[in-house]
Amino acid sequence: MFDVIIPIYRIDPALFKRCVDSVFAQSLNDYTVWVVDGTPTDADTYAGCMQLVEEYDNHPRFNYFRQSGTGVSQARNEAVTLGSSPFIAWLDGDDYWYPEHLAELQGCITTTSEDHVLWWNAGDVTIKFTTTRGNTFESAKNFNYHPHHPTWNPKYHGLHFRLDAIIFPSSVAVRRSRFEEVGGFLEEVWLGEDQLLWYHLCGDARQDDKVYLSYQNDFVGVYRQHDEDYFDKGQNPWQDLYGDEARDKCDADLKSNYLTYWGPLADWQQPDDITDEEWHDITTYRLTASTNPVSIEID
Repeated sequence: MFDVIIPIYRIDPALFKRCVDSVFAQSLNDYTVWVVDGTPTDADTYAGCMQLVEEYDNHPRFNYFRQSGTGVSQARNEAVTLGSSPFIAWLDGDDYWYPEHLAELQGCITTTSEDHVLWWNAGDVTIKFTTTRGNTFESAKNFNYHPHHPTWNPKYHGLHFRLDAIIFPSSVAVRRSRFEEVGGFLEEVWLGEDQLLWYHLCGDARQDDKVYLSYQNDFVGVYRQHDEDYFDKGQNPWQDLYGDEARDKCDADLKSNYLTYWGPLADWQQPDDITDEEWHDITTYRLTASTNPVSIEID
């Protein structure tokens, strides 16, 4: 049912083992694992990971290959071409799943229509990062968890998803046919490439009846962000898109509707008086002013 895609690069062997073992511990065993490795062979972590790969090679659902290109987007896209399962589940090499993760996703998939293209679960997250000034911050919290979801109007659920960039890859499953239709991850984007893919999968914000996403309010995954982040190195290609100067470049009507309605949305209220045109302005403004580093077309 699932192709599980695990990209790794200079990863601590202990984290890699925890990641793969969490897949093998799934209560649902209808999956195939694809590990794609871009680690240089002279890296300190390479030998330890290769020792684990040799052990895992005896598992009938485990596959390992060397990445032919560079970047996590290229790695994920390449791994997808090797599989054939109708659904794709992502898991970064330093993350891990609780045993019910795939079973919960399967249950969500089987209870939704064939028009659905993306499903995700809630989970736990530990974030640790060091700023360019040397300050280190660490926090643990829940992600993809919304206690008000049972009362949230499904019409606004997908739109809130587009506005708030709430999904981490390791909690997500997507329909293969739609992934292939939109061309996968944008390989020229190396930061936030996952959010751009979710936007592409979901299509035009003006056609809400054509967009289907499903969310499980269950803690079945763990996401760990370690301290070797792109932001540590001051390399943020989206930096020019932040701040009032960039946002003021957008159409005044888009900005007006965005500022008017984003507050209630963030508080999980249901502003029933929003028109379709205003929804379009909100989502278009969010995409063009806040989250879109390249020129993309939304189907």
